[in-house]
Amino acid sequence: MKKLRFQQLATLITCILAFPFIHEALGQVNLAVVQIIEPSEVLTSTVPVKLEFDSAGNLYMTGQRVDGCLVVAKYATNGSEIWANTYCGSGSPNDRPIALVIDTAGNCYVAAVSHASNDDYATLKFDAAGNSAWTNRLNGAGDGDDTPGAMAVDAEGNVYVTGRTFISSTVIIQGTVVTHAITTISYSASGAQRWRNDYQPALNRRQADAIAVDNRGRVFVSGISVFFADPRAPADEFVVLSFASSNGASSAIYTRDSANGGGAGAQTMLATTQTGNLVFMGRRSVIGQPLFRLIEFDGDLAPVWTNTLGPTTASDSASGATRLGIDSVGNVYAAGYFTDPSFAFPTNGNNYQLGKFDASGGLLWRARYDGPAFRSDMATDLLVDGAGNTYITGTSPGVSNVVEWATLKYLPDGTNAWVARFGGYTNANFQPLRMRLDAQEHLFVAGSSPGQSGVGTALLMVKYTQHGARISRISKDTVHMEFVGMPRATNRLQRADSLPIWNDVAVIVADDEGLIQYDVTIPSGSGQNFFRTRSP
Repeated sequence: MKKLRFQQLATLITCILAFPFIHEALGQVNLAVVQIIEPSEVLTSTVPVKLEFDSAGNLYMTGQRVDGCLVVAKYATNGSEIWANTYCGSGSPNDRPIALVIDTAGNCYVAAVSHASNDDYATLKFDAAGNSAWTNRLNGAGDGDDTPGAMAVDAEGNVYVTGRTFISSTVIIQGTVVTHAITTISYSASGAQRWRNDYQPALNRRQADAIAVDNRGRVFVSGISVFFADPRAPADEFVVLSFASSNGASSAIYTRDSANGGGAGAQTMLATTQTGNLVFMGRRSVIGQPLFRLIEFDGDLAPVWTNTLGPTTASDSASGATRLGIDSVGNVYAAGYFTDPSFAFPTNGNNYQLGKFDASGGLLWRARYDGPAFRSDMATDLLVDGAGNTYITGTSPGVSNVVEWATLKYLPDGTNAWVARFGGYTNANFQPLRMRLDAQEHLFVAGSSPGQSGVGTALLMVKYTQHGARISRISKDTVHMEFVGMPRATNRLQRADSLPIWNDVAVIVADDEGLIQYDVTIPSGSGQNFFRTRSP
């Protein structure tokens, strides 16, 4: 495994960042660490990896190995591999990850498409030590291609997977040929099947891509159904389903709103509120209709409020929904990306789009980010902290035509606090996927990157500090320095009287929060001194 860290370089007067990647920042944010992790298994670059953080800051990854098998791994906060495991389906493996969930005990769950004679659901559980706990496969009634779309785990460790299963090309309901069902299945913590629900109304094609579990015994699923009775004018519907988590019994169904006039790009997302309501976001591309539909439902799927976000002109098939966020007082945050001609200077390509709605559905503010290249900026993750600050990240072309990660922070009133850009690749595999904020407000952004050897996929973790390096003179000849690094990582503190000649001063292990502290003697009048931390 290869790991590279590029950490802060500081003088007694200012803080300088030095590393071979492109980096620029606007506002109070500093790049503390860049960490490249080469997985022990070579991953293909054609199947996107899935990443998640746990509450302790460990990073979990699942991806496809070059031979088609599934790889799952856990990495410590310093980037070292804690464990790795693999799963190979029957025949010639072609196992592709769809969803990754980590529970509070450190168990890891993966939902994947796994090919046998046809594609099936594959649901896998790994315990906290990385051992395979159980594996379940689901082959639909029609023995065709079945595709999971989303997964959730409740507080008791019960697992819920939803997606699309093939029924038959000859099943007819109310005069319509029904080919697929939205199939939701639940497993116990030990892997036993608890229940299965197949939703198959008189619609030709359906798919589910979002699932949420609340603390009131309910499971919610959303997706679309496509009706092809008249092939000249296919009608799409957003579908939201509610089940009893104990037995899978259907308790409510919501079907409404044309999704996109063809079904190719419809997308849905779900989030639950602290009051037991459900927030839905659906992406559609109907000319003359807002791109995103937002609905908050009560527990019985009765709409409480509805609103929209996005342009109301031409269809935009390249747009996408990113994530929903909900804060402690019920405000809703919706993020996505699309081209918006309503702005004064529309550009050629997508922009980050972020909207904040109050608990009654009123739009409080809306923000847009267009990168320096004025091209396609695509948001990939959203995070809302306990104070109502919002973080959004994604890919954004730079002026030199390389892919960069653009991460922004917005204050509760919508003011842009800072922008941080980092990158240097022309490869589409270079993209941020997940963010995490620790108790010291250090922001971690993790994503995929081209393999350092030029083969496969590597992982990249960037750490930002919103407070920077601190340097203070505590006596006439003694200076106290604080840097931010990776938790529990070993660092060399180096000093230079004149760049670029560096000399080691000390070896320091960062604390559990990544803080590196050292007192150094610098006699008054000794001239300018530079300090930096480096990995051993």
